[in-house]
This record gives sequence, C-alpha cells and structure tokens, in this order.
Amino acid sequence: MNTGLSKSFTVTERVRLKAQVSFTNVLNHTNLADPNLNIASRNFGVINSARGSDFGGNRTGQVSLRVDF
Repeated sequence: MNTGLSKSFTVTERVRLKAQVSFTNVLNHTNLADPNLNIASRNFGVINSARGSDFGGNRTGQVSLRVDF
C-alpha cells in the first residue's frame, strides 16, 4: 500500500511552491517473494524469503519541495 500527498502554494503571481510527501509500504507488512518454481528441487512451491527493498521492502518515505517560476 503506497500513498502520497501534495499541496501547491502561490507565493507571488509568477512563483509557486509545491510540497510533496510519498510513502511506500505504509502498513509495513512483509511482502513475500515468489515461490521456488524448479520442479526438480526439494523446495518446489516453497517461499523462502521476503522481497527486497526495490519490490516492497521496508517502509520508506520521501519529502520534496519544488519552486516553479
């Protein structure tokens, strides 16, 4: 479950400020990896690990500020 929030503020007629916050894996649940698909393996169909940080690891967040002129 991912979420994000943004808000734009007008500073002057030509300058705007945009604030953004985004989070991945908000609930911090474990996302399991794919099962072993090697038919010859003793562990066929068994899930042995969790996904890495690129595909649903720990909760992460990002905050950014942008100035448009």
